[in-house]
Amino acid sequence: MKQGFDVKVFAFKDDSQAGLGDVIGEALDSSILVIGASTYENELFPKIEYFIKLLAEKVNSEKPVLVISSYGWGPVAEGA
Repeated sequence: MKQGFDVKVFAFKDDSQAGLGDVIGEALDSSILVIGASTYENELFPKIEYFIKLLAEKVNSEKPVLVISSYGWGPVAEGA
């Protein structure tokens, strides 16, 4: 925001989630998408994976997308 970007934040939590139509509408008008996602069994959290696939179908594929996620517990458990 300090650099003049109009930032929108949408949350997908266990007890509530943003409306997919609202998020897709904002994504269509955005210049870049940044998605932060937790992992589940070393994969993207299922709700976020579904959402990303839906975005890929509905939003211009030329738009830059950054997905930030954790790698998972595999290497930590393996090294123990």
